[in-house]
Amino acid sequence: MKRTFSFLLCLALLAGVLPLRAQIRGFRQTELRQWEFSQTGASWDSVAVPHTMPAQTGTYRCTFTVRNPKAPAYLFFERAAQTVTVKVNGDQVAYHQGGYTGFPVRITDAIKDGENLVEVECDASPDEEMAPVAAPFPLHGGLTGAIWLAQMEDVYFAPEVFGMYRVRCETPEVTDKKVVTNIKARIVNDSGRDVTVKIRMQMLDEEGRLAYQADRKVDMVSYGEYDFEHDFVLAGIHRWDGLRDPFLYTIRMELFQDRRILDIAETKIGYRSLELDRERGLLLNGRPCPLHGSILEGGEENGSEASVRAALAAAVARGDNFVMMPYFPHGDFVFRQADSLGLAVLPQTPWLNACGSRARQTYFNNIHTQLEEMVNNLYNHPSVLLWGMWNGVDGRTDTADLQGAFDAEKAVEQTRRLYELGKELDPDRFFGVVDRSALRPEGYAALKTDFVVEAYDALPQGGLSKATAALRATAHVPVGAWITRAVEADRLTSDARGLLLLAAGAE
Repeated sequence: MKRTFSFLLCLALLAGVLPLRAQIRGFRQTELRQWEFSQTGASWDSVAVPHTMPAQTGTYRCTFTVRNPKAPAYLFFERAAQTVTVKVNGDQVAYHQGGYTGFPVRITDAIKDGENLVEVECDASPDEEMAPVAAPFPLHGGLTGAIWLAQMEDVYFAPEVFGMYRVRCETPEVTDKKVVTNIKARIVNDSGRDVTVKIRMQMLDEEGRLAYQADRKVDMVSYGEYDFEHDFVLAGIHRWDGLRDPFLYTIRMELFQDRRILDIAETKIGYRSLELDRERGLLLNGRPCPLHGSILEGGEENGSEASVRAALAAAVARGDNFVMMPYFPHGDFVFRQADSLGLAVLPQTPWLNACGSRARQTYFNNIHTQLEEMVNNLYNHPSVLLWGMWNGVDGRTDTADLQGAFDAEKAVEQTRRLYELGKELDPDRFFGVVDRSALRPEGYAALKTDFVVEAYDALPQGGLSKATAALRATAHVPVGAWITRAVEADRLTSDARGLLLLAAGAE
């Protein structure tokens, strides 16, 4: 009883410092919402972020105040498009290519006591070295996601490895008899002295009841890093079961030195098992899970939290259990909503339309980086059942001038490399592709993929549109029998037709 009271008292005391919203990026975090924007630098307009630029290039700036410039500090960009250069007090601190995945920027060495200036130069011009080279939607630029200033204590959970939540929760075994949880985090000691810290791990159910707790002590050397891992086994876990029962737990990590709290990281997780069976299809918690649902386009009209909440609620009301993001991963709020509603989600990297004969390895390296950022940032979301590696790379006429004619052999080889990277990052989920060619290009018989989504006609732009599915046999991908559960024919709309194929494990 005394321990429970102390825990609740701690939460109450921290309420003024930390937002209790299961997305804690730093012990003290501030959302930078008000910025100035200029296309030329001659005049500046006040804008609220998230914001989309009205042109291909432009610069944003804002000020923030720091009282302890020697303490570690980060800027976390949930999304910034498409290529961005970040400067703090005139010093360049980051250069990032990719407009749809979050990234942290360490700014400790660039800040000063008092007021600081951050400038972000955005460029959305077509770039053959970065995905997407071209897309069936406007390549908007700007600060299109939230930006946070995170000020740390000298010892903290670092964001560079495990993304915005700074902690990864793996569940390699979920059965009726036992559930295995593996918690990972990187701890950094910037204090300049050797320290001993205590890590407290807590798992809370949806009612806030303590389901698990453990303490670990770690000795850390001056300016050192420690890759923390902790396994625990439980029985009687309440599963995340899609629309039936989207039950979520909260994993909370607290970092102490003696009685002084240094940092807190928190994330929501859901326990569920996934399988691909040649005869029964996709299995969620051991039962067939036929996917039928919707396409969530990424237009500006769908960017607000209110529009996302309304669109996903409408999908659930229709009986949909699946949402596909056809061109790129959306903001984190979409996945938090999908978690809580029980919707299955398929996010994809923005490798679209282009895999030309002149495409250089730097282009594919950028796609690898975007896949890694996507997986690391979204890993803890139980709604993510499948990862998309690309969408229709067999080419469009307007990309031939940028990269040359479509190269099927290169597509197969780079897909293999991307697939292997994906399986290193997340061996428990499935990686696949969205294809518009019915897998016809020569050489596609060797495509390395767990599943294929076939789409013959472009889906309507904007809003949440019906996704459709049907069973089709093919001999092009060496994965054995195709397995799927078709969407009912009456779900087909006149302007949205497609084919969803799920194939069991690449061989």
